[in-house]
Amino acid sequence: MSTGRNLPLRIGAMLVALAALIALIGPLIAPRDPLVFNYVAFAGDSVLKPPFAPFAAPDFPLGSDPFGRDMLSQLLWAIRPTLVFMSLVAGLRMLLGAAIGALAGWSDGRAGRLADLAIRIALVAPTLLVALATIAALAGRLSAAAFVIGLVVTAWAEPARLFREEMALTRAQAFIEAGRAIGLSEGELLRRHGWRQLTPLIWQTLAFEMANTLMSIAALGFLGYYIGGIQWIMVSDFTARRISGAPELGQMLGVAAASELRATPWALLLIGGVVAAITLGFNLLGEGLRRRAEALRRSNGAVAAFVETQLTERLRRQAANASARRRLRLRIGIALGALALIVAGLLLADARARAGRQLALPVPGGQFWSGERRDPSGTLTSPLRLPAVGAPRQIHQGAQPWAGGPALDDRGRILLPGAQGRVVALDAAGKTLWETVIGKPLVGAPAFSQSGAIFVLDREGGVTTLSSTGDIQQRYAPPAPREPLGPGVVSADGVFFYAVDGELFAIAGGRQRWRAPIPYTFFSPTPRLSADGRTVFFKDMGFDATTGQTLIAESAPYLDQFVIGADGVAYLYSDTALLAFERGEQLTFRPRAKLAVSRQLPQAPQDLGVTAAGRLWLSIGGPFNNNQTLGAFDATSGAFGGSTTLALRGGRVVAVDADGVLVTCGQAQAGAVCTGVRPGAAEPEWQVTVGPFVPVGAALGPAGLIVTGNGGEVFVIPPAGLQ
Repeated sequence: MSTGRNLPLRIGAMLVALAALIALIGPLIAPRDPLVFNYVAFAGDSVLKPPFAPFAAPDFPLGSDPFGRDMLSQLLWAIRPTLVFMSLVAGLRMLLGAAIGALAGWSDGRAGRLADLAIRIALVAPTLLVALATIAALAGRLSAAAFVIGLVVTAWAEPARLFREEMALTRAQAFIEAGRAIGLSEGELLRRHGWRQLTPLIWQTLAFEMANTLMSIAALGFLGYYIGGIQWIMVSDFTARRISGAPELGQMLGVAAASELRATPWALLLIGGVVAAITLGFNLLGEGLRRRAEALRRSNGAVAAFVETQLTERLRRQAANASARRRLRLRIGIALGALALIVAGLLLADARARAGRQLALPVPGGQFWSGERRDPSGTLTSPLRLPAVGAPRQIHQGAQPWAGGPALDDRGRILLPGAQGRVVALDAAGKTLWETVIGKPLVGAPAFSQSGAIFVLDREGGVTTLSSTGDIQQRYAPPAPREPLGPGVVSADGVFFYAVDGELFAIAGGRQRWRAPIPYTFFSPTPRLSADGRTVFFKDMGFDATTGQTLIAESAPYLDQFVIGADGVAYLYSDTALLAFERGEQLTFRPRAKLAVSRQLPQAPQDLGVTAAGRLWLSIGGPFNNNQTLGAFDATSGAFGGSTTLALRGGRVVAVDADGVLVTCGQAQAGAVCTGVRPGAAEPEWQVTVGPFVPVGAALGPAGLIVTGNGGEVFVIPPAGLQ
């Protein structure tokens, strides 16, 4: 057949080129952000609610999903990651298939027989079932890499079978026999001549594998396995709905078919049409390349004898230089190996240096532990290490239950909040130094200002400021009593921030500086200040710390929240991603890690943080849970690092030591129990029973871990060797 009338090649090349062009410029020409919700659209004088049908709203030519996300923008964004992923998977299939197939077709020895056996075994296993099992086993650990492995682990066998047959035919050619006769090795013949005979087949098979990969991605999407991640949004007080995250064709197709078919039937047709067009394009391209190779093979038959003569002469010349080339390659390999060892050593040394950093954000006034979470950023991170502990000892017995954990100043004093409205100061040995009556039940640990003043929060939302000797200096009483959601924090300039149901307050000098509306949350309901003190975060919102202006509004995903890492970076956490926040002339979010938290830890975290070594830790549990689970993820790659489950009721992380060990306290049958858990470790590094009470707070100080109880107890758990 003439190559000029090769219609499959022409049509396939045009479709593939169009898909590649859209992948290249699609995000640039997309009319809007594909993940932004649009709750209203206008068609003339009419107001439309989502989902918008195609052409119903002028700004949404292809319609939208039920949350008003533009379908055209999603498709323009989705083609790029899909094609990149297809190319990676198909390329790996081709590399493995070509290598193993060529070995099976060329070699008659043990290696060839093993390669042939591997091909036969892999051909028996159903590709999709093997992919599902692999992804289910590895998805939480390797994220998108799990999909690559799952779609490659046995799918290379079909290309390998084709290459095996083609290589066996090539091996029997006369010019190959001539090369053996003049002394060329099998490896030299395979590298210089065997591979060249596979070139036409490689391009054909690559096109077909691209189409097969896209169909596998679509099938996985239908089964609920999404490369692009998912998002959860709240549709009622206690009901969340899963929707697609970052646009990717397989994921969009699966979500449209599973949950949005009745509301948006056009979504399935549009996405399915794009998938079908790209698949058709690669299949036609592969068929066109096959026809072209056949035509060229027939047209070249007349010159076969001449080519064989030239090849024989070429083989003779190559044999003379083969030995010299092998020696040169050996020398280059040795040099590159030595260079790799040097680079690896430098990287290892740098990693150890970074891992050994002792980062801890400052506490106002140079105090040691302020508030429930040590510093205004709420990192819980202490500059001290607690690798192992000794026997706990009781240093004080109060006359009232404590309302929270202790605060520690720079002189070793321990400040305690009484649940009945008293603030008590103890020395390091537990002796009472002073006691001040506030008159109202307190909430959380006291907090220090830069000047050394002490802020305490009561259950009516009032704020009392004490001197370092316990004298009352100022009081703020809210217009209407409102119980705080949790403890407050103090900035370096003496502003006290705390939250009540629906509002965030900033108090300075005994007066309200500002207040701002916030959503209710029981996830870490304590405000957190950025390391520079300019921004105060609550849940997933950000406010200017000076004016109270809303900088970052509440987002739709229910589980998003800000957290300040021990490195001072403000992170926005969600189930699918970790973003780093920067406040310069503009507000910037930079991707740090892609996560798949819900696949490994199905419950929402009650608390979280980022250690100095770059480990994201999550604590799952609460006052009504009999177990506490601590999970860890790499804050750069998003890889799951493992989890630890502790039999603690109401367990929570109370401190993080300088080595990144999570110190957690809760209630067991024997009473209060505290443990030290390294993020990702299967078992605790240490565990100690403190006493027969319910722990209400703790702080990690120079003398050890100070734990307060609901019966007025104060215990110290010293480091091992310090009794």
